[in-house]
Amino acid sequence: MTQQGAKEKSSLPDWQTQILRCTAFVAPRTGSFSVDQAAFWWGEIAGEGLEKVISTPKEQAVVAGGSFKDGRLMLLCQPTVVELRLQLPEGEKKRAEGTPTIGSFNELQPDFMALAHKFLSTDALGPVNRIAFGAVIHLPVASMAEAYRRLTPYLPNVKLDSQNLYDLLYRCNRRRNSSVMNENLYINRVNTWTAVAFQEFYVIAGTGRAPEQAAEVFAAQLELDINTPANYAGRLPADKLTRVFDELVAMGIEIASQGDTP
Repeated sequence: MTQQGAKEKSSLPDWQTQILRCTAFVAPRTGSFSVDQAAFWWGEIAGEGLEKVISTPKEQAVVAGGSFKDGRLMLLCQPTVVELRLQLPEGEKKRAEGTPTIGSFNELQPDFMALAHKFLSTDALGPVNRIAFGAVIHLPVASMAEAYRRLTPYLPNVKLDSQNLYDLLYRCNRRRNSSVMNENLYINRVNTWTAVAFQEFYVIAGTGRAPEQAAEVFAAQLELDINTPANYAGRLPADKLTRVFDELVAMGIEIASQGDTP
């Protein structure tokens, strides 16, 4: 990984991925999704690899999940919200310099966009009121102080004291009009920046010993929630859904590359 000074931004391939998601807020259904529907839909999106489908009638939710590349692909179906999510696999974490990751954001996002296009293009989705692109990505670092230094060039309006700062949570939303929908739609560009520490505990089965604590590893973290507004009147045109989603992803990439900009 390229070493960066306090005034330099990292290259896009340096960002490691924990979560990618495509969320669709849909018109209320008359009934909940069935297990068979979710399983078929997951297969249409991802092909092979489905491992299990879980139904929770109380929440009217069905979750289909399976392996995809180094992560776990989840399809979460509820009456008014349907989400496609690529996340860390259960019980196993691939590591990049000690931090949990499913791979480079730069490499994974094109593959996820292809899945999201299939997800948004299916008739099973029905009328859509709102969509969102979300991501949790991070830059592995050696210490919390270095995390603050790495965040400094991304937050030009924030003064970060890397030596004496012990906690940081910076969130903002700088709206923009959609170039796909023109003045008829604005886009929320919510970005949250923080410094985080990861730590794992190991239990040796059958020994009765207390969990063993691994050394902490650190990261500068960015959480993205790029979404169309909740107060948008009417439905999003079905023939423009994938183009709007591409626009949301492009704005997320811009933030990861340039930081908190208008």
